[in-house]
Parts: sequence; C-alpha cells; structure tokens
Amino acid sequence: MAVIADPHHLRFSKVRLRHALLRALLMPMCSWSELANPSQGYSLVLAVPVKLRELLPANLRFLARQDRVHLEKLYIVLDQPASRELRTFADDMTRRFPELPMQFLHFNHLQTLVLDAIGWGWAYGWLSWCLGLAACQSRYMMIHDLDLLTLTPDFLEKRYRKMRDENLQYLGMEHFIWNGVNLQDRVMPSNQLMVETSFIRQQFQPIDLFSRIVPHRGRWVHFDLTQHMQTCCGKADVLPFAFMDMVHPAQMISHYTALLTKKLPALCAQFAAADPVLPFAC
Repeated sequence: MAVIADPHHLRFSKVRLRHALLRALLMPMCSWSELANPSQGYSLVLAVPVKLRELLPANLRFLARQDRVHLEKLYIVLDQPASRELRTFADDMTRRFPELPMQFLHFNHLQTLVLDAIGWGWAYGWLSWCLGLAACQSRYMMIHDLDLLTLTPDFLEKRYRKMRDENLQYLGMEHFIWNGVNLQDRVMPSNQLMVETSFIRQQFQPIDLFSRIVPHRGRWVHFDLTQHMQTCCGKADVLPFAFMDMVHPAQMISHYTALLTKKLPALCAQFAAADPVLPFAC
C-alpha cells in the first residue's frame, strides 16, 4: 500500500512502466463491435487454462443443477488454439452436459504466443473474458470462475433478475479494498461480476477492462481487472452472497499460473500483507 501511496517511489514507477508495456502488448489482442440488438437473457464466460481443463466437468456439473431459464450461452474460452485434441474435449463436454448451451472459444496462435510470453494469470483472464464479451449476443454477461462451484439453485437467476429489474450495468458480490481502492470508491472485483454487454461494448474497448494504475480522487490507485471502467460510467450495485451460495477455492488458478512461471513466492508475498494465512497455503 505504501508503494501505491508514494508516486515518487522507484518501485511504483517500475510498476507503472510495466503496466504501460503490458497494455501496449495486449491492446491489439482483442476487439469488438457494438451490440445493437441484444437478446434479453444472460450468458456466462468461463476462462479455462488448457492444462486445467480436467477441472471443468466439476464446474459444469454444478451449473447443470442451476435454474437456467434465462441462460442463453455458456462461453468456454480455452487458452490455446483449436486442435483435434481440444475439439475432442469439447465434444466430450457437450455429450456429457447436453443441457448446457456451451460454445467453445480459443486463443489464436498470436494470442497464445503473447500471453505465454507474459505468463500472468490476470492477462489470461482479461483476454478470455474479452473474447467472451466480443462473442456474446445476450444483454447481460457474467464472468464465472473455473474454481467457483454454485450451490443454491437460484444463484444465477437471482442476479440476472436484479440486473434486469433495476436496469444496472454492473452487479458484483462485494466491494473491493486493495491497492489504494477503498469502500468509498464502490468498485467490485471481477469474480462473478455481471455486466450489461451492449453498454460495455458501446462505452469501452477491451483494453479498458485491463488493470490500470491511475490517479483517482486525489490519490494513486491500482485498479484490478474490470474495475476502472466501473468508475467511468454506468449504474452499479452489490448483491451479497450467502455462505451456502457457492464454494470458491480463492486464487487457485492464479497460484497455478504463478507456479508454472516461477512467480509463486512473489505472489505469496504480495498477498501476505493482506492475508497472513495465505503464505502457509503457498
């Protein structure tokens, strides 16, 4: 937090430079057009690292138990180009869960090359969610985590109804406090964030959803994925989750990516300041 608070700190300058370079690399990776006539339901986008694809059936099994009256599409984004092996995997998932309206999307070769070179879980997540938003034809879309298992049957529909009935552009589960962001900023984390697709694609470009380090209300703030756009325009609210709504092994995917890229010790140190329990899990 001290690094964020002091814009003259050398480490702060390095972090800002690194983010500027990342944004320059990622900007050409995805684009979208405005969505003029969306259908009135909602879709989910689920980012799936190919090396963790065997976890997907567990998530789908719980989604299949949900009340899905207004669910139009489940976009499953794999972080590698399409191949015979991955097509076989997609066919198997479709056969095992025919009740789910799945559509598989893939990184192309250039996206895979750039994202693998970056080797950061947040960048994989950003591109996966943006590819889902670019493909989405429904009015609303929710970012659904691979390691989040929905328990109560109305978890999805309850959030959809609140978005629709209150004409919201963003709906999250809680407010975010981290890296200079405080409760007064009223921004929400990306996990299970539901957005109005047509609004997002009209007001923003994909790179606007990436993390940003910017001055905000007289201080420097490091906004995580999807957070900066929440401060720009649109109506937002929170629908808190109950203890029995879901099971979510937090940071599982992020830690896995960091482990593969040998960044896990640094990641654990980053979270230790906020959660002293985490280093023991690492």
